[in-house]
Amino acid sequence: MELPIVRPGGKYKYTCYTYYVAHLNIYVPDELAETLKKEARSAGVPLSRFMLSRMSSIGPGADWPPGFFTQTCGFLTEDIAEPFDAPPEPVESLGLA
Repeated sequence: MELPIVRPGGKYKYTCYTYYVAHLNIYVPDELAETLKKEARSAGVPLSRFMLSRMSSIGPGADWPPGFFTQTCGFLTEDIAEPFDAPPEPVESLGLA
């Protein structure tokens, strides 16, 4: 462990910041994991940064690739009904207008 260097006057040379970041676990088949690791290595970046760039490149309005859920969630083959979204209930006017 390296001790902090103290400047004259008792001021530390280094400042330590604590950041909290979200963690996301993604479970993929071993073959896919190895492929992603190789791609990250060839790009010269850590796997987490490589995955972040891959996921963020999808962008708004993009759709999942064909067969994505069949490959990743093969057990979810049945159609799942969309939940009922009831219209909002009427609200009495406050008469302020």
